[in-house]
This record gives sequence, C-alpha cells and structure tokens, in this order.
Amino acid sequence: MPEQISVKRKRSEKRQRTKRIHIRLTDEEFSHALEQADIAGIKPSRLARELLNATNIRPAKKLPKEVYRAIISFGNNLNQLTRAANSGHLHAVEEIEALKREARAIVSCLSRS
Repeated sequence: MPEQISVKRKRSEKRQRTKRIHIRLTDEEFSHALEQADIAGIKPSRLARELLNATNIRPAKKLPKEVYRAIISFGNNLNQLTRAANSGHLHAVEEIEALKREARAIVSCLSRS
C-alpha cells in the first residue's frame, strides 16, 4: 500500500479574519473610501486593513498633573472674572494681569512637555 502524504491546506485569509472593527463615516468620508478602494482596485475592507497595517501611531503625550491643575485654576479664575464683568462689577486690572501670567506659565509648561 502506498504511503499517503498529508498536505495541510492553508485556510483562506477570509476565514482567518474573525474580528471586526465597526466605524461610522459621514457620507463624504464613505464616498471617499469607496473611491480610493476603486482607484486601488480593491475592496474597501482591504483598503482599511492595508492602511491600518501601514501606519504606526505614536502614543499620545500625557501632560504633567501640574499643567492640568494650572489649566483648571486658570479656567476657574476666568469664570469668576466673566461673572464679575457680566454683573457690571469689573474693576479687576490686577486679576486680569494675574490671569495673563497664569496663561504664560501654562504655555511655558506645555512647550516643555
């Protein structure tokens, strides 16, 4: 009896892809995606896969806690000045100058990070 050689068949790529990502697009984005896939001569799903696999996203920079605190403090002070201005009691040149200094400090922190 002749010896049988078993050849393992490679599963199709389609059957190996079992995970999905659902995205929402505007009409314009959808039309653009279809157009780009058509130009490339591929299906939109393949276009998306190829674009995702060709891109390496850099991690987002996390801002230091001091920057978040400074922004919150700035926002609170700005809110108080706005309330004072709306009530007609704004004679706050010193407070406005302090806000300008805070804004410069925040920008300085952001440029260092």
